[in-house]
Amino acid sequence: MSRQNLRYRALAITLAALLLHGGAQAQTEEEWDWCYGIGVPAPNVQPPEILISGCTAVIQSGIHGGRNLVVAFTNRGVGYRQTSQYDRAVADFDQAIALDANYMPAYDQRGSLYWDRGEIERARQDLDQIVRLKRREVDLGATEASVEPQ
Repeated sequence: MSRQNLRYRALAITLAALLLHGGAQAQTEEEWDWCYGIGVPAPNVQPPEILISGCTAVIQSGIHGGRNLVVAFTNRGVGYRQTSQYDRAVADFDQAIALDANYMPAYDQRGSLYWDRGEIERARQDLDQIVRLKRREVDLGATEASVEPQ
């Protein structure tokens, strides 16, 4: 094969890879929107199957981390809860909390699910944790305000 043919082949492979990546990226962006309620109804309003699908794609993409991943697990848990997949919902809320122990919406969703299932003690534990986190938030705010220059 001539050098010119090799160059054309390499160019064609590179172009194909770029086009394929662009399509995959667009799909990921659409699923991102589904997961985070961007341009679509809020997570608690849109069909749960769309929420689950979008958040699953975001989680499996491996692209997102930090708070974005925590929110994706929490939102997918909401979708699972809406479809009565309670064990999966709890697992996602647990994962969100494991990633960020200060993310109150995950405690709120999990505690609410426990309450609905009659697991009052577990619901109380999550509510207590929310109160502790809120208290710490208030204490940190008061501390920061007292250190500000006058």
